[in-house]
Amino acid sequence: MAATEVAVPHITPQTIVGAEEGKELNGIVFESFSHTGTILKGLNELRLKGVLVDVTLRTDGKVFRAHRAVLSACSEYFRAMFSDHTRESRLSEINLHNISPLGIELLLDYIYTSKLALNLANIQEVLSAASYIQLESVVEACLNYLDQQLDLDNYIDVLIISEMYSLKRLNHKVYRFICHHLNVISKSPEFFRLSERQIELILAGDYPVTCTEIEVLGILLRWIQVNCDEPVSTVTAVTAANYRQLIRNNIRFMDISLQELYNLLCSEEFQFRWIDRYELYDFIMKIGEQQCIKYKISPLNKIQNYRGLELAIIKIGGFDLSGITNEITYCFPGDGAHGQASLSSSTSASSSSTVAGKVKLSRNHSSPESGSDSVTIRFVDRTKRKDVKLNGKWRYLTTIPHIKQSNFGVVVLNNHLYVIGGCYDISLEEYIHPFGFRYCPIKNKWETIAPLQQDRCRFSLNVVGHSLIAVGGNSEMDDDGDRSVSTCEQYDPVADKWTYIESLPEYRTQHAGAAFGATLYVSGGLDLYGGVLNSLWSYYSFNEKWEKLPNMLHPRADHVMFTINRKLYVCGGWYEVNGQRVLAESIDCYDLFSKSPAWHQVTRIPTPKYHAGIVAVQDKIYIIGGFCSDDIFRHTAASVECYDVNEDRWYNLKKYPKNVWEHTCANLYIPKYRDDMEVIDDNGEEEDKDDDDDSDNASSTAI
Repeated sequence: MAATEVAVPHITPQTIVGAEEGKELNGIVFESFSHTGTILKGLNELRLKGVLVDVTLRTDGKVFRAHRAVLSACSEYFRAMFSDHTRESRLSEINLHNISPLGIELLLDYIYTSKLALNLANIQEVLSAASYIQLESVVEACLNYLDQQLDLDNYIDVLIISEMYSLKRLNHKVYRFICHHLNVISKSPEFFRLSERQIELILAGDYPVTCTEIEVLGILLRWIQVNCDEPVSTVTAVTAANYRQLIRNNIRFMDISLQELYNLLCSEEFQFRWIDRYELYDFIMKIGEQQCIKYKISPLNKIQNYRGLELAIIKIGGFDLSGITNEITYCFPGDGAHGQASLSSSTSASSSSTVAGKVKLSRNHSSPESGSDSVTIRFVDRTKRKDVKLNGKWRYLTTIPHIKQSNFGVVVLNNHLYVIGGCYDISLEEYIHPFGFRYCPIKNKWETIAPLQQDRCRFSLNVVGHSLIAVGGNSEMDDDGDRSVSTCEQYDPVADKWTYIESLPEYRTQHAGAAFGATLYVSGGLDLYGGVLNSLWSYYSFNEKWEKLPNMLHPRADHVMFTINRKLYVCGGWYEVNGQRVLAESIDCYDLFSKSPAWHQVTRIPTPKYHAGIVAVQDKIYIIGGFCSDDIFRHTAASVECYDVNEDRWYNLKKYPKNVWEHTCANLYIPKYRDDMEVIDDNGEEEDKDDDDDSDNASSTAI
């Protein structure tokens, strides 16, 4: 039968309606969101039925059929095997060694379905197989799973897995977990399975711990006792020297008092058979006598242990160009370099006022057999730095767990951040509240504390002794009380209770407070009629009496007061002249221990601003953000200035990434290694990097 020709009309763009030259073609891009799933479903059905499969994978006597193209698309290992001119590329059957049948079966299910069933029974086999064939997405999934499952029962196994497969992120997480639960973990038998190298990584890793340093030493001694509980003849001098070095290099004796050290070593708990314990104790006490005797713990703001922590400046709440915010951000001052001062047994007592320290040791090694290394000890003061500059990145720390608010009180006690009271707007109406919250940076956790006896905003909140004292401020209860005084409340953190104390005999709001020892000082603010005050009062907590002191040089409201070197400093704020607000341009000082105390001006602020965040770090004063009267949206709302009290010198520092105002600043010790997002500037860009971090011109400019 002859073929029949069929005429097919030739269609050109000109024959389609609306496709004439010069007209838009109205094109679209069609995308099917189910197409990927359809392909995977089809490929998996082909695999299960053995259709078009072209390679067999064999492991431990079991075989699995698959498609080379699918394996190559998912795995770099198979892509290299099948694409290059290798022997395996010509084979129809591939032997996979060191991979379990269960591991390869689960991976093939994932490759063909995108689904992976993980549990504690199969995780290691899946991880081993995924690492072998370089299936990175599965390795990442296993890492995240182990991260979520980490607990006190499996931390040793997870640690072994992280080291076996070089999972650095998981490895750091496990060591951080061990340090965070060190007191509990050290009491379990599993703890003594840790090797000497792992113990050293725990102690040298600079992770935060939730126990004191004397407890860390006790834990280390118990580990040594268990791991070396052998006859003396079987323990070499090298082993003994190694453990002495472990103690010497990783215990921070500057955080231990001599009495604590003596009490620990006198405990009957430690009975070493592998070495003369008196020789070990003598070795420990020699280090302690050079360090512990110089250390004095501050009774205020005591931190359990400084391991893994770094002092940060934090910015709390306030406003930026997007509006009010409850965000808290932080920045580590300086470059992390610490000033050094050598110590010897004859060091003067004045050096003992250090609140926190770290020890560095340099050794003149002798032979291990002699066990008589010469130890030179240098003290590194945490509270003093070569340069205290805000050159680091500002990062997000946390968010106040409350409706967006302002004009709250902020203090730090025992390295816990307290945010109390404040006000918020609903439909342009202000509401004042009494609620308080406490944040622990080590646990990264907020908790609610007892509310104030009365709601407050624009009040002062300070640490006095081991308690908090709130003074004055605005309150919705003002109309019902005596408005000639400012009511005061004291908070006991142990009892979680607020109680009223003696009222300040003068009404005030938008004032400042500072404490030195057991005395609270309150300055300035607005009186009942909105007048700006220049008065200064003191409250001695032991006799619970208020006393009026010499007035400040100028009235101030919305200012900040703090103590440096036994002196009161007032900074920022404003006053009125002929009904007009005027920015306070000076930093003034009041010597608390002068025979004839009086106020005097210390310096003038280069750029006076409203509502800046002001904080003192040792002997330096930082002024962050705020705005001048005519430039709320200009560059000064992001500027950072620093005044060095000792040098009597001002510096312009790296700007804050956003324009900010009406925020509060404070000091808080924060874990050094956190995975926090950087603060993005108002243009949606990251902060500019300095061209040279070591250059003063790049990081700060003297004024």
